[in-house]
Amino acid sequence: MREIKFRGQRLHNEEWVYGYYNKALTPAKYGDILTQHRINLTGIENYFVIPETVGQYTGLKDKKGVEIYEGDILRFPAENEWEKTNYSCFEVFFHDGDANSDYNIGYSMNRMHNHGSVCGGHTPSFKPKTVSKMIIIGNIHSNPELLK
Repeated sequence: MREIKFRGQRLHNEEWVYGYYNKALTPAKYGDILTQHRINLTGIENYFVIPETVGQYTGLKDKKGVEIYEGDILRFPAENEWEKTNYSCFEVFFHDGDANSDYNIGYSMNRMHNHGSVCGGHTPSFKPKTVSKMIIIGNIHSNPELLK
């Protein structure tokens, strides 16, 4: 079983926090809540987060061992100078099916964004064997320029 946890940007300073998600029952201006359970004397900490930035941990890690969350942007590492600025990257999101199909439900990364002189190409599957060869280069909230 994979660990169920979330991340989100704090409402007041946009710092990323990680923990358990609690939909806020407070007015929307306060945001939603991420709770961190600490194993030290500080106990439980609650953070108000921007609801749109909340993303769930996918259960997978990239090539560097970094946990992959919804909203992350992945790419294959550059193997030469040209690939440093000419590449395709892929947005991780949860696909819940659509009116025409109910297969392919789950995490996906079939939103491709091309940079430099790259166009077209194929979209890799969101599977451990594939994403363990990729690296996280940002996320849709902190790095919107990667979506262009």
